Formats: sequence, C-alpha cells, structure tokens
Amino acid sequence: MLYRIFTERKPNLARLASRHFDGFTLTEATGYWQGQPEPSAVIEVILDGHPDDKARVYALANLIKHENLQQSVLVEILANTSELV
Repeated sequence: MLYRIFTERKPNLARLASRHFDGFTLTEATGYWQGQPEPSAVIEVILDGHPDDKARVYALANLIKHENLQQSVLVEILANTSELV
C-alpha cells in the first residue's frame, strides 16, 4: 500500500517521519486553500501490508497535526504494486 500524508510544510517533518519509518519520501509542494497558495508537503510511505501499517501512518499524521498545531492533515491510501529493480 502507498500512504500519503498531505500537510503544511514545516521544518520538523523529516524528523517526525523518521521516528515512525526507516524510509519515506518527503516532497515540498504548494497547496491551495480557498484560492490562496500555502507551503505544503507530502510524505509518502510504501508498506507491505502488515496489520498495523495503517495505525503507524495515522500515528504519524496525528503527531504532525499535534506538533504543528494543525486542525487536520489528509491521509491518502492507495493500493499499488511496487518492485525494486
């Protein structure tokens, strides 16, 4: 499964994600809310389907929300196939 966390861009995101996952991708972006641009970030984690994967992602999302004083963050869950080549 591919999990994406969409959030505000803050300097602590890599540190927070590293507490939960050995590997992830952090992409800086520009999001828009009500027509206004805002600094955003996307954290992507590919996990292999353990029963606790979703709980680990939600734990990170809640930590980001709490530490960065956000009202909410978005978690996207996508079924995928990944292979190392």
